[in-house]
Amino acid sequence: MFTWQLYVDVNEYRYYGAIQKRGSELQLFPLIDRSQQIEESSLEELVLPPEQWYGSVYYNMKECKGPKGSKYYLLFGFDAYRFFHKRKLIDVLTFDDKGQPVFGAPVFVHKPEGKPQSFKNRVVLQYSADSSVKLNYDESYEMIIFDHLLTMMGQYGEGPTNLPDGSYDGYKFQKGAWIYVDKVFNDSQDTAPVPHPVFDEKSKKKDIFGNDKN
Repeated sequence: MFTWQLYVDVNEYRYYGAIQKRGSELQLFPLIDRSQQIEESSLEELVLPPEQWYGSVYYNMKECKGPKGSKYYLLFGFDAYRFFHKRKLIDVLTFDDKGQPVFGAPVFVHKPEGKPQSFKNRVVLQYSADSSVKLNYDESYEMIIFDHLLTMMGQYGEGPTNLPDGSYDGYKFQKGAWIYVDKVFNDSQDTAPVPHPVFDEKSKKKDIFGNDKN
């Protein structure tokens, strides 16, 4: 899979891509970015053909097996989107009975307490361009881990925006699907960590500038 980005202006980016299948003959599927035409409210629920691809630059891919052993791929992507807002997403790639690529599948499961479970066909995080947001598969935890976002008023006239609050949510792989996990890390410390002691035993006889006390 090949994807790339074209800058148009501060509020418009266009994406291009193609899927090349392995075989004795060339099989190439062009990806046509239609993200500007997709309804925002249904973005996480849609199933899309390659001619209506939600464009992004993919920075990671993970192969998975569904409940019945069928293969699918998680595609981790970045969309520069707008001047004030950026997006990261996880799309799902499958191939239908005719070998055609399909984007989106209900593999992300949410089980809120006291409510019926729901499914997403893809995961989309929109956040302030001033922020750095994590969204990736973590090999050490064997989970998808991403920043928990809170909606706040942004600066410089950007209006309401999403900012990371320092905690992380995730998805855990179970029986072919990815189950949502709230607050992946619950560790806490009594004092904030520092790289080195500010004052050790030898420095007690020195002032804050490192000079010997008289």
